[in-house]
Amino acid sequence: MLHIIPKYVRQNPLVVRITQGISANIIGQGINLLNKLLLIPLFIGAWGINVYGEWMILASLISYFTISDLGFTNYITNLMIQKYSTKDFSAFNKILNTGVAIFILIPIIVIILIQIMINAIPFYDFFNFQYTDIETVKLVIGILALQLAISLPFGIYLGIYRATGKYSKSVMMNNLVQLGQLLIVALMLFQKSGMVEVALSQLIPLFLIFIYVIYDLRSNYSEIQFFSIRKMDFHEGISYIKPSLQFALIQIYQILILQGPTIIIAKIMGPSQVAIFTTARTLINIIRQLLSIVINSSKPEITRLHSLNEKKLISKLFNKVIAITIFIAFIISVFIYLFGPEIYNYWLGNNKMYDYKVLNLLLIYILQFLFWFSYVDLIMAINRHGKISYIIIISLTISLFLTYWLGSIFGLSGIIWGLILGDLLIPFWYIPKVANNSSEGIINNKTFINVLPIITLVVLYFVN
Repeated sequence: MLHIIPKYVRQNPLVVRITQGISANIIGQGINLLNKLLLIPLFIGAWGINVYGEWMILASLISYFTISDLGFTNYITNLMIQKYSTKDFSAFNKILNTGVAIFILIPIIVIILIQIMINAIPFYDFFNFQYTDIETVKLVIGILALQLAISLPFGIYLGIYRATGKYSKSVMMNNLVQLGQLLIVALMLFQKSGMVEVALSQLIPLFLIFIYVIYDLRSNYSEIQFFSIRKMDFHEGISYIKPSLQFALIQIYQILILQGPTIIIAKIMGPSQVAIFTTARTLINIIRQLLSIVINSSKPEITRLHSLNEKKLISKLFNKVIAITIFIAFIISVFIYLFGPEIYNYWLGNNKMYDYKVLNLLLIYILQFLFWFSYVDLIMAINRHGKISYIIIISLTISLFLTYWLGSIFGLSGIIWGLILGDLLIPFWYIPKVANNSSEGIINNKTFINVLPIITLVVLYFVN
């Protein structure tokens, strides 16, 4: 990717790091896409649709425990970036080892909670398992929980790469885990292996890459103490709880704003409308996923620049990132706006699922969401997210109320208008204001030019 950037720009280390991060994230998106395209037919071919459905129930059940991270990874990684940037290695090692202690304790608690759930709650009957025996279900849940328990401290050690300016390497290590799991699960399914064997096989790449990461870090960073009981500070850990939980609130918002409207549609409209909405949202979310690559690759650099008090550089970087993301999103949105029926026909084999109003209202929604949530990403990068976390939870409550109310009156269009109005009432204008107050000089006159593509889409919608 570097070769398409002018030479004088390529020589800028910050640009190089961001570009490398973008490249690594693109590879990760490719692996995720390959995972969806390859594994689903293999699962169904090896087990049949019913057993595969029960596997997905188990995997989804454990996925809800990913919130057990409680925002600690984001907060602790940001602190490590700040301390490493200022070469305060003593504070860095205290933060790292306190984080390691936290992520030894949390997985133990999670595993205990999952075991209590397995033995105390009759979820086997609740989910109406018919094709997998109860002992297999319990064993698979235990193995998947162990995978989650290992991945939590793994995330902290990957944070060291981010702290030391190797963000792209942290992404690539995670990519290797995902690729390894993809290949080994595919191999197991070719051999018609059962649930337990597939669950166990997923542990192998995670375990091996974890070992390599520890070895690689110890070989290259002599100033870092990777596991020191003396550096684990109880009071330091206590101080992480509040800001980490505020990160968790933002994660909860992202989950519920995605799943909440689907539940509301299912409640008041039925499964056919759910299918129309989710297919449209899947298409629109491609925009968000692609552009998150640019934003996520720039966040460690914003954290680093903030620790060095480089406010002008933060402003310059942030405004370029948001301008690029909104512009690209607008171009993709216009393409979808113009060729919606053709895209549906090519993608799904017909365009009966195509709903003009739903698709184009979602385009407006995703553009305005990208605008204001970019400021959330900025504030999270500099650990000034406390006030924001409460604001967007309030906004979530308002948005879900509006989607239910307007959806009951106007159908699917009302659902999306509820999301749009929920954003416009508070976060669309208030979040940028808070961001400017939290980090001086971020907003300038050019920033508001990024609102013009959103206005353009609104005009196009009403004209047609």
